[in-house]
Amino acid sequence: MALNMFNENNRFRVIIFGHSYVRRLNDFINSSTRFGHYRPGLTGTNLQLAQCCVSFLGVSGLNLTRIQQSDNLLAEIAAFRPDLIILQIGGNDLCKSFNSAGAVASDILKLASFLHQCNQCRVFISQLIPRFNCPAYYNSKVQDCNFHLATYLAPNNGPIRLWKHRGIWNSTRWLYNRDGVHFNDDGEFKLFNSYRAATLLALNSN
Repeated sequence: MALNMFNENNRFRVIIFGHSYVRRLNDFINSSTRFGHYRPGLTGTNLQLAQCCVSFLGVSGLNLTRIQQSDNLLAEIAAFRPDLIILQIGGNDLCKSFNSAGAVASDILKLASFLHQCNQCRVFISQLIPRFNCPAYYNSKVQDCNFHLATYLAPNNGPIRLWKHRGIWNSTRWLYNRDGVHFNDDGEFKLFNSYRAATLLALNSN
């Protein structure tokens, strides 16, 4: 899948990388009618940050195993030369009953460390997001995985940190589509604002 790239080499370069949440957010941002409902007359290009060049690399169904087996995805990231990578990964791995929260958290941390070392950039690991239509164990494992990540990464002052989505974790069903997994437009706009805030934090501490 090709990166949504901009030829802006002098700007702060950000890649938001992950599964269908990332792909769907990019679709939402690129829809003038959907995004325009929240910001009339404006677009969400570059997260509305003029000093940034933002690309979305979202693959439906993506999990940690597929990333490990895909040199193409990692090569696309490296070619973009990011200053910041925002990871949204792990949810699809937790859907499998045999994957423990601790093991998934460990694999996420290994991926983040690899991306940091290969690209010499900061990596923000996004908090995993709950779902409403899922196996009974899923949201409990999401909480445990987020706890493992937060414990390992405290106090969040290094090149790899945990990013906590504001207004999403304790959200109600109204932010989701009928499938109970993906966001509706209200949820997408919250996710947009969360990634924008993460980018601003990294930019202001650059």
